[in-house]
Amino acid sequence: MRHFLQNQEQIKKNAEYSTRIVFSTEDKEFCPLLEECLSQTSLDYEILTFEVEKPKGARDRIWALTQAREVIRKYCIDQGSSVLIFLDSDMTFDPDLINMLARKSGEGYDVVYNCYLLKNGRITFNGFGGTLIRRNIFREIAFRCYESPDHKGVVDEGFYFEMDLLRRNAKIFSGILCESAHYISAGSSLRLEPRPLSGRERMKSSYIIRKPISCLAGLPMVMVQFAKIGYFLGKHVW
Repeated sequence: MRHFLQNQEQIKKNAEYSTRIVFSTEDKEFCPLLEECLSQTSLDYEILTFEVEKPKGARDRIWALTQAREVIRKYCIDQGSSVLIFLDSDMTFDPDLINMLARKSGEGYDVVYNCYLLKNGRITFNGFGGTLIRRNIFREIAFRCYESPDHKGVVDEGFYFEMDLLRRNAKIFSGILCESAHYISAGSSLRLEPRPLSGRERMKSSYIIRKPISCLAGLPMVMVQFAKIGYFLGKHVW
């Protein structure tokens, strides 16, 4: 958290736009500590809490993560925010991140993904660690997830969100715009420097490959199978 808040102050200082950092948590006991940490910064902030709602028997952590994003989305709608940018709290970024995302969005993109490394070392093209979403999108697309009845299959909110974007023909940019560090522990992180996507990476994230999958987004168990295939290919092939 220390790394994150220091980085957020740098990002705020560099930003050419008015910003507010919003935290969302189901852990109400954590709020006083978070409030204490934030009160020692120059950040304009808000802390939101929620109760986790999930189907009977569901047990995956994904329900809390998805609802945390959904609470923030609704807050931004009510506040009249023009853009929503997700910056995961176990990550740090180039201090110029917001300006970089905004400039790319200004080229006509509805959503701008800044690709980064997951904690398993694989690059993600639809994660929310440094992602800008314009109001016309977050006003219409809610965050959702799915957990199979046998708990062996999960479709996370990132995958569903991308599929919903594609179904609406939203204009999407996915690339490595700026440096990011994904912390595994307090003193260890996975860093990714800005660079063009390789040919293989462009193919994995391409509209031609992913658009057909989006047509099946209304069939949760089919999405589970696609997610499993994607994980297998990412681990063993790509």
